[in-house]
Amino acid sequence: MVVRKPPTSKVKVRNTVHFVRDLRCWGLKILVCCCFLLCDITSAATLPPPSVSPPNPDGSPTIPHTPIEIGSLSETVPNPLHNDDIVELVPVVSPSVITNVNNVPKEKALSSSPQVPPVNKRSAVFPHALMRNMTLTEAERMVSSTNNNLSTGTSGPGAEKIGQVLLDSNLLINEESSCRSEECFETGTQMPSMRRQIAEAILMSDIRNKKRRESVMHPPRNIERISPARRRQFEPAEYWKESALEALHTKLLQRPIEAVAKNIVMFLGDGMSIPTITAARILKGQKVDNLRFGEEGELHMDTLPYNGLSKTFCSDAQVADSACSATAYLCGVKANSGTIGLTPDVTKNNCTAQNNPAYQLSSILAWAQAAGKSTGIISTARITHASPAAAYSRVANRNWENDHEVKQDNNNPDECDDIAEQLILGDPGRNINVILGGGKLQFLPRSKRDPETGRKGYRTDRKNLIEIWKQEKFQTRHAYVEGKEELLHVDTSNVDYLLGLFAPSHMEYYHEQEKHDDPSLEEMTTVALEILSRNPNGFFLFVEGGRIDHAHHLNNGMRALWETIELDKAIKKADEMTDDRNTILLVTADHSHVFSIAGYPARGNPISGIAEMAQDNLPYTTLSYANGPAYKGFVNNRRYNISRDPLDDLKYRQVPNIPRKSETHGGDDVMMSASGPFAHLFTGVQQQNYIPHALAYAACIGPGPKFCDNVFY
Repeated sequence: MVVRKPPTSKVKVRNTVHFVRDLRCWGLKILVCCCFLLCDITSAATLPPPSVSPPNPDGSPTIPHTPIEIGSLSETVPNPLHNDDIVELVPVVSPSVITNVNNVPKEKALSSSPQVPPVNKRSAVFPHALMRNMTLTEAERMVSSTNNNLSTGTSGPGAEKIGQVLLDSNLLINEESSCRSEECFETGTQMPSMRRQIAEAILMSDIRNKKRRESVMHPPRNIERISPARRRQFEPAEYWKESALEALHTKLLQRPIEAVAKNIVMFLGDGMSIPTITAARILKGQKVDNLRFGEEGELHMDTLPYNGLSKTFCSDAQVADSACSATAYLCGVKANSGTIGLTPDVTKNNCTAQNNPAYQLSSILAWAQAAGKSTGIISTARITHASPAAAYSRVANRNWENDHEVKQDNNNPDECDDIAEQLILGDPGRNINVILGGGKLQFLPRSKRDPETGRKGYRTDRKNLIEIWKQEKFQTRHAYVEGKEELLHVDTSNVDYLLGLFAPSHMEYYHEQEKHDDPSLEEMTTVALEILSRNPNGFFLFVEGGRIDHAHHLNNGMRALWETIELDKAIKKADEMTDDRNTILLVTADHSHVFSIAGYPARGNPISGIAEMAQDNLPYTTLSYANGPAYKGFVNNRRYNISRDPLDDLKYRQVPNIPRKSETHGGDDVMMSASGPFAHLFTGVQQQNYIPHALAYAACIGPGPKFCDNVFY
């Protein structure tokens, strides 16, 4: 069998060089003649023929090494045609600053056009004979006349051929005469501006109104904003080599743990997209760890040894909501949007189908209880919100958090139990050992008020579910708490059941928790683990950072990032309190958001700051949203100017591109990071509903295949 190698860029360059070499003796003369005919320039100086060096041993012509002097820099241009005819990477400069080529004094050449810094040696390749003789002024005249000729249709024969030769021959050099060396290298810009315009003018008429695709796709970065002193602070090459080898060494020593996972700790960042994780890492590096730049920082979730991606789409939707996604990662089945704990046979608001046992799913929390393990759920959102609700409830509408909401959709709450009632009175809800979060009003009747805010409860069935929970747990060691101080004073060695409802609705954002006596996610996780870890059979704990999602919905990027950092603290605490040898720890998200890290900001630029100026000469922020409620509209046909906005303010909302009442979720994949027994199962790209089945396999729970049964071995 003959294996064909795909063409490479080197082959293309070699073919181009052969073609240019063949044209060397006569092609340049034709080019000059045709250009002069097209441009009708009689006063321009004729281009002297290039000097000819003795031929190579193989008979091919050679191009001599010509010294070029650029300011104080003197380099030698390598011969691009020898050494197997492969074009070398050479120093590149604008033609206006090349001296000692036609014996022009350096002072005269530099006075005719502005001097620019030398270009990075790696930024371009070119046959040097084609670009060494033409001055910038001559090139400008040629382009101007060529455009005029094209507009009147007087381009001569062969012009298109010559133009195509210029364009096809990979004459890579700077686009702008004022290009900085780093910019030219980073953007990979092509031909000198005037020469490229000559070639394009020969092929098309309105050259001056046409923008190159490359300059639009990859505009020059604002590298010049970095001062030389700051640039010297960057890590040297040896640092990157050593850190890479250290990471490689660690990875090579890494071995999967194939043992029973006695405990499962599952962390969910609601709406924690990959850009959210990246931006939170930078923010932590800049504001918490006080690193030199911030990008080199690290979240604890970054240290988990196994990583993969989860595909988040739902049974009926390309972009997931928190209900159908929660059904996937807790119950193992992709469901319809808005439904929780039910198969795709159930559509939203279908109360009758909700009560059909054939359509009801069991969760990994229920599987853990059946195996004799303790269980817990924690959320900074309402504990009846979609994500935690999938662990214990089955409802045809995620909004049915209390009986009044069921009535609002013209259904009978006596037939369709709401989420809060299923948590307190249903299975597996009534058997959950630790329940911590917000949403107190979902459990209180309208005759009762929240002592913190004075707001009335939502329930119309007169049930006080908090009191019912206390009564049911009367003969057990239990505790009910409503504030941080109460939680931290719980005797975890003497409590088997703990219910904590800390807010009437969602718990406060991290920066306002202390003012409202709300515990942090780290504190709630610590207390829960102290209680659950006393079970010799192990435990399952679900922890949600729910307010990441809420901040994103408001275009409040900084709050979303701080909430992510708070979730990461809880992850670190759980990792410290558990043993990798018997505890699998998983970090993931339910869906992403239309949130991005945009532009070309310099290294160390504040993550909340301005990325750069746009083409409308107005700035835009590094953190951005595609849509959302913070849209500002246009003023006098111009985009809103953010230059005076308090970008560092915690409550600042980034201005999105499209107006919408609430910013939307995104449909991209989300991260899975894991440690512990069978953590290596969470690598690659998996469907989101794969997650509970893999966890159950490692922990030997649930109705599916188990490691203990030697299944799949």
